[in-house]
Amino acid sequence: MEIKSKINNKYYLKGFTLVEISIVLLIIGILTGAVLKGKNIIESVKLDSIVSDIREIQMAHSQYINTTARKPSTNTFFKDLKEYELIESDVFKAPRIGGKYSIVDDNNHQCLKLDNLTEKQIKVLQAKLRSAFGENIYITLGDENTSITIQID
Repeated sequence: MEIKSKINNKYYLKGFTLVEISIVLLIIGILTGAVLKGKNIIESVKLDSIVSDIREIQMAHSQYINTTARKPSTNTFFKDLKEYELIESDVFKAPRIGGKYSIVDDNNHQCLKLDNLTEKQIKVLQAKLRSAFGENIYITLGDENTSITIQID
């Protein structure tokens, strides 16, 4: 249905011009790009916090060994660190990307395990860990590439 208006005995079609529609589409595109970039930045910050958590756990682990001359128990790892006031709570804070940290034994080494990660998160986290710790960090992927294990001793 066409809407016409009569001005000076001439009929004109009402509607948006091609320029107006183009400007609106351009603005929508810019806003969409900004939102997607913002999501990537937020994800990157969350993964950076995991690198920071790993540093904190490694430092507390080393201090525990220096203080007690033994490794903390795998079953009571965070409780042992809390007992010597090396961390604030016997339940370590949850990673910002969800899930929880757990301590596992891997070939007589204590390792920090993170579950329920996406392939993209694992790839980015591996790169961040290699950047932060160099080649001195041992990382393994879990079943179906949804978990990552980082050696802490």
